[in-house]
Amino acid sequence: MLDHICRLFGALSERSRCSILQIDHAGGGLRYGAGPDLPAEYRTVIDAIPFGSSDAFWGTDTVKRDALVVADIVSDPAWGGFREFALAHGIRSCWSCPLVTDGTVHGILAVHHAERRGPDDREVSIARRLASLAAVAILRQRADEPDLRNAERHVLAVQGAEIGLWDWDIEGGTLYWSPLLKSMVGMRPEEEPVPGTTFKSLLHPDDQERVEEVLQRHLTERQPYDTTCRLRRSDGSYCWIRVKAQATWNPDGQPIRLAGCIHDITDQKRAEDELRAARDAAETASRTKSQFLATLSQELRAPLNTILGMSEILKDGVLSPLSARYQGSTTVIQRSGQQLLGLIDAIVEMARLEAEQVEFHEEEVALAVVLDEAIQSVRRTQQEVRHRLTLDLPSPLPVLSADRRCLKQVLINVLGEAVKSTPKDGRIAVKVSRSGVALDIMVEDSGPEDAEDVAPNVLHPLFRLEKVMAQWHQDPALGLFISKVLVERHGGTLQVESRPGRGKAIYISLPAERLPAGMVRQANGSRVWRHLARKVI
Repeated sequence: MLDHICRLFGALSERSRCSILQIDHAGGGLRYGAGPDLPAEYRTVIDAIPFGSSDAFWGTDTVKRDALVVADIVSDPAWGGFREFALAHGIRSCWSCPLVTDGTVHGILAVHHAERRGPDDREVSIARRLASLAAVAILRQRADEPDLRNAERHVLAVQGAEIGLWDWDIEGGTLYWSPLLKSMVGMRPEEEPVPGTTFKSLLHPDDQERVEEVLQRHLTERQPYDTTCRLRRSDGSYCWIRVKAQATWNPDGQPIRLAGCIHDITDQKRAEDELRAARDAAETASRTKSQFLATLSQELRAPLNTILGMSEILKDGVLSPLSARYQGSTTVIQRSGQQLLGLIDAIVEMARLEAEQVEFHEEEVALAVVLDEAIQSVRRTQQEVRHRLTLDLPSPLPVLSADRRCLKQVLINVLGEAVKSTPKDGRIAVKVSRSGVALDIMVEDSGPEDAEDVAPNVLHPLFRLEKVMAQWHQDPALGLFISKVLVERHGGTLQVESRPGRGKAIYISLPAERLPAGMVRQANGSRVWRHLARKVI
């Protein structure tokens, strides 16, 4: 607009060049507005000129009264800093008119001539009219600037997010598609969508009915319009899109307009499909592995039972008495067979857990009774190594909502692991405590000094505690892995902490919901107190 005003004055006044300068009140200077017939350097020079009410040449008080005329810039002292540039570019005289609205000067309309001269009455009248028009244009631009900036931000954000916009005038039967939306379906930006149509004709046949239902529910029931579907491109291929829209209604409740946005989610859908396929393949591989382990374990169990049976016959001398030397050998065979049988049982249990074939039967379980049974079970299986067991138990011990068999197996595995990790005549401590959010069970052993390397790995299903337990046993630590899975199925956690120089501690934490109101009571028939500070394990 300002360029047009400058050109208009140049057309009405021969051999003149016009420029419009805006006043930057905050910065205290002039700012180039327009000057299409002036050299490019003019803008740089103008933007460097200060402006103030006390300025002898550009003073606002003078400008407000009337046009300021400089017939010869050579003799005018106010042009000292601008004189050389002006003369070099054919500017010998200059007169200006203020851009005023509501008593505020917004800028200056400056007219430049190559010869010494001043304006006539006609030129002054034209300049004043065009200055008023320029003032209105600047004032309107400043008022619209926040909206223009917001619109620019919106356009940049939409382009950056690759979102296509559409606007359907339901009453007028017209449809607007943004250039980006047209490119999504293979159209050229200058092409117009068919008036009166929506996306129905471009939808995948399997999606048309569902999208139509979403549209109708939004228009009639005002439910959110947010759905995903497939849109056909011009080459016949389909892209996945997410559509969100909002309608407006007239006072009678009839929809009159529907506007929305479309986001291409083809890459996202492809990534989801690939992830789903990878997850299905992993689950299939896991099930196959579990089935293989279960089958292999069953195949190994039959010959192993035969070996154990024959070693038992030889050991008891049923066929013929054995010498002491061979008697010891049969004992080694039988012990190794029992260890291998335990490993097979653990592998089968692990496979069943991974395949989620273990059923849980929750009931009220007295912790005192289950703990006592676990201690007795470990006592029976450990016949050579004996340790001191100490118990720190609250009174009364709580009753849990849990699977009795699984809870007992967890305690047996944890206590057994503590026994196997501790040298002869060691110490094992069991502590049960109740916090506000959980029931905590700690089993601590006095294993060897190099046990600090155990904790990070001991919960791995194939970890082997050879450094710590080689002289005591050769069982892989499957028991703790199985226990961890069982505890997690109950909503709890199992963690192992190394204690350099004094073994390790295993922490079991069960959530508070396993202790419902009314279940915390003394368990009848518990014998757990008999084992306090006695060598029973």
